[in-house]
Amino acid sequence: MNAHTMLAFVRFHAWANDRILTKAAGLSDDEFRATGEFDHGSAFQTLRHICDVDWSWREFCTGNNVGDTYVWDHGFALDDLPEKWNAFTERNAKYFGR
Repeated sequence: MNAHTMLAFVRFHAWANDRILTKAAGLSDDEFRATGEFDHGSAFQTLRHICDVDWSWREFCTGNNVGDTYVWDHGFALDDLPEKWNAFTERNAKYFGR
């Protein structure tokens, strides 16, 4: 896979994640945390999982050992998610776009 194709995947991934964040922002707290037919039990837990995976893969790709830690273990809070997610997206685009 060449860098152009990889960057296209990163951009699509960012677009899809933005749609997820936008939909999640429109949920009430009860809806957001309610259990349902999600991979991880609730929209909240699924969103946490997506953030953890994005963070840990980027860290791994840049040579950092994340071990058994999660993004939430590094001072991230759900209220900061849109800002942090945008920073993830920019860092991923820079990493794969070089």
